[in-house]
Amino acid sequence: MRPATAPSTYREPIPAREWTPAPVVGHRSLPQKIEGLTNRQVCEMLGIAEASFYRHFRNDPTFPLPVEVRPGINRYLSDEVTLWLRSRPRVQPQSVGSE
Repeated sequence: MRPATAPSTYREPIPAREWTPAPVVGHRSLPQKIEGLTNRQVCEMLGIAEASFYRHFRNDPTFPLPVEVRPGINRYLSDEVTLWLRSRPRVQPQSVGSE
């Protein structure tokens, strides 16, 4: 039934539809807890000294950038560091005694 005050502009309400999220294909959902690593923890993960980390990886454009948690406090996302490490080229083992 149309109201008498605005007969030319009134439209019947559209029935509400149930919302369903669109499926996400080929995407991994975010973990429940995202782990932030300190510089020292990244060094332990990579098996290197902190001096090597500052000398090499801080200047490597392919290494993930840290996230600023608070002013002056940065953390590296463990998933990004793991992906970076997995993207590195593999080294063929050298056979012993062959020259």
